[in-house]
Amino acid sequence: MPRKEQGWITFQTLEEERELLEEYCQQSQRTKTEILRELVRNLT
Repeated sequence: MPRKEQGWITFQTLEEERELLEEYCQQSQRTKTEILRELVRNLT
């Protein structure tokens, strides 16, 4: 169960985008959550 300060973000992607993310996750041996959190944290 998520903590109260955490929340869900859901969005739609193209199949090509999902495949790119999956491939990147496999190459980096990281989860989609880890990758997406890093991207959001690096936004300015």
